Amino acid sequence: MRLPNTHLTLKILLWGHTLFGYCKESQAADSSRATTPLPTPKSYAPEKISCPASLSVSISSTYPWPTSSAEQAYISSKTTKSLKTWEDYLCRVNLTGFDVKEFLKNSTRDGQVAGRNLPNIAFSLSGGGNRALLYAASIMDAFDSRNPQANEARTGGVLQLANFASGLSASSWLLASWGNANFIRFPELADNAWHSAFTHGYFSWKRMKHYPHHYRDLRKKKKAGFHVSVVENDPDVGRTLTLSSLRSKSEYVEQSVPFPILVTTSRKQEGADLDLDSPIYEFTPEDINVWHPTLNATFPIEYLGSKAGAVTNKATECVTGFDNLGFLMGASSNIFSYQDGKKISKSMLAGLASMFVKGRFYEALVPNPFMGQGMGPAPGTGYPDGERDELLLADGAMAQESMPLFPLLQPSRMVDVILAVDSSVDGRAFDNPNQKGYPNGTSLYRTSMKLQQEGYRGFKFPE
Repeated sequence: MRLPNTHLTLKILLWGHTLFGYCKESQAADSSRATTPLPTPKSYAPEKISCPASLSVSISSTYPWPTSSAEQAYISSKTTKSLKTWEDYLCRVNLTGFDVKEFLKNSTRDGQVAGRNLPNIAFSLSGGGNRALLYAASIMDAFDSRNPQANEARTGGVLQLANFASGLSASSWLLASWGNANFIRFPELADNAWHSAFTHGYFSWKRMKHYPHHYRDLRKKKKAGFHVSVVENDPDVGRTLTLSSLRSKSEYVEQSVPFPILVTTSRKQEGADLDLDSPIYEFTPEDINVWHPTLNATFPIEYLGSKAGAVTNKATECVTGFDNLGFLMGASSNIFSYQDGKKISKSMLAGLASMFVKGRFYEALVPNPFMGQGMGPAPGTGYPDGERDELLLADGAMAQESMPLFPLLQPSRMVDVILAVDSSVDGRAFDNPNQKGYPNGTSLYRTSMKLQQEGYRGFKFPE
C-alpha cells in the first residue's frame, strides 16, 4: 500500500481541527439545558480527578448487547416526541391509500418504539476528504425540513426523523462541527465555519499565530502524564471543546437531531495490519463503545482517558477533558496511521518524516478503558486490544469499510433503514483506468465479507 500524498495528509488533518469557527470555544450550556452542564476543561490537557463511586465499564455478553442507558434515553425520548414530525412528513409526502392518522394511532396505542412500531432511520456517512465532507453535507441538507426545496421535493423531514448518524474520517468532521454549531443548516455551517478551512494556507498569519500555542498545549498534556502524537497537530483551535459538551446544545437537549456516532478502528500493536476483525470503536456525546465478537462494552465519554479494573470493571484512575472534539475528529480521520503499516511504499518525504516519528506515534493514542476485558483462554486470543493499556487508533476506513455501517447493524439499535452516503473513489475513472474516480461498492462488499466471518454471522445484512 502506498502512503497517500504527505502534503494532502497533513492538509486533511490540519483542516479537520479548523472546523469549529462558527462556535469557537462555545462549550457553555444553552439556556434550555435541563441538567447540570459538564464543567468546561481548563486547557487542552486532561485533568486527573477522584473517581465517582459508581463509574465503571458496562459489559454485556447477552444478545442483543444493549447500548448505554444514556443512549437509550436519548432515542426513547426522541421517538416519543417524533409523532408530530411524522405527521407533518407523511402528510407532505401524501401517499396514496395511506391513512396517516391510523398509522400514528397504532403507534401511540402500542407505545412508540423506534424499530418496532415506528420506522427507525439512520444515516451512514463515509470518509473521503473534502469531497466526502461536502457531498455528505449536501445529501443531509436534501433531507432537512428546514430546507424549502427539500420540502417541495418531499424529502425534507427525514433528517429530523432519523435516530442515528454515523460518520468516519471526513464525515466525523461533519458530525462534530455540525454538533458544535448546534446542528444548524449545512449551508450556514459551510459559509460560517468551513469556508475558512479552504481559504487559509499553512503559512497564513491566521494559522501561524497559533503554532506557539499548539506547542504549549501539547507540553501541558505530556506534563500531565499522557502521550501525544502527530495526530495532535493543531490542538489550540477548540482546545477546551469536548464531545461530551455537545450534550449541552439545545438541539441535542430537545432530541431533534440524529444521535451522532464518530467511528474509528485500532491496530493490535505497532505495525500490525488492519483487517475486518480489527475492533470498531464509537465516540458519541454519551459514550465510547466497542463492538467485537469477544467484547461488547461501553464507558462514559466524559471520562475517556480513565482506567478500570479488569475484575471489578470499576474505574480506578479517572480523567476528564480527554474527549477533546478536535482530537477525536483526528482519531477518526487519522491517515497518518498508514505510515505505521508494514506493507507500505514510502515516498522520500515520508521516509524523512519517519526519521523523527516512529511506530505508535503515528496513531491517535488513547488510554484503554477496556484493558483486561474479553480475554480468551490463551494469550493473544479474545478481544484484540485486551492486553493493551493504550489504544492505537487509526482512520476508520483503513480496513476498507469506508462507510460506517457496522455500528448501525447492532441489533439493540433496531435500525430499519440505512441511508448510506458513499463518497469513496474506489472505482477507476472511465477516461483513465489508472485513476480512481467513483464509489464502486467496495465498502458494502467489505462489510458483507465481515459478516461472513466467524463471530459476525448473526447480523442482518442484504445478501
